[in-house]
Amino acid sequence: MPDNLAAFVPLVSKIKPFYNWVLWHWMREVYDRLDAVAGPSQTAVKMLKRVGLKPYVVPISCGVNTNLFRPISRVDRVAWRSAYGIDPDKTIFFFVGRVDREKCLDVIIRAVQLLGRGDIQFVIAGTGAAKDSLIELVKKLGLQEKVRFTGFIPNSDLPSVLNSIDIFTMPGVAELPSIASLQAMACARPMLAANAVALPELVTENSNGLLFRLGDVNDAVRCMSLLADNPERWIRMGAASLERVKAHSLENIVQSYEDLYKAVLSK
Repeated sequence: MPDNLAAFVPLVSKIKPFYNWVLWHWMREVYDRLDAVAGPSQTAVKMLKRVGLKPYVVPISCGVNTNLFRPISRVDRVAWRSAYGIDPDKTIFFFVGRVDREKCLDVIIRAVQLLGRGDIQFVIAGTGAAKDSLIELVKKLGLQEKVRFTGFIPNSDLPSVLNSIDIFTMPGVAELPSIASLQAMACARPMLAANAVALPELVTENSNGLLFRLGDVNDAVRCMSLLADNPERWIRMGAASLERVKAHSLENIVQSYEDLYKAVLSK
């Protein structure tokens, strides 16, 4: 999506329509030469069709390794939290991924400030171009104890860490869908996500989590309060996440690609 690169283009807000046209045109110059295209979600497929892509387009998820990312019933939550400086006693809202502008992490940081609660911590795992500015924002708002930056977490540790946090958070504006969200769902986590792009394909309101209006700090506050105040719902929401992610297992995705190859070759 053009939005994935917008943060790195100076003054993009002033040339947004032209910028979008150029990037979509550039993409079509390549993709229109193909026999078939796989988009990672139904939303992605609709978007590609809307910009006039000519080849056959089919939705095939990015997938998730459900043998690696899975519920771990005996995980030592305190030990794993302590290993990454995460508070062992607070309700943890957790993000992992590229720490870039289109992830809209400042929305959750500002929501934490408005909440003004001492029982919540927002944890940001990963690195990226926006990390330094977000650290400055946290200092400016005096939230050093309520927002924690862990840095990069390797895949070998990530399943245990995901099993040790309470609510996974994805506020991004350009998810098609979100591999990190799929990993969290495979670990049976309740979800808090922006109601944007393909995230509603993963998160159903009041089933496996809550959706807040994109960029709306006050609505994020509302959803965070509902989740933090009702821990009895977390197990049910986590189970719903686990059920929903089954369709995204690597086994199913490999089969979908095999079916696509056979369909293209048979023409």
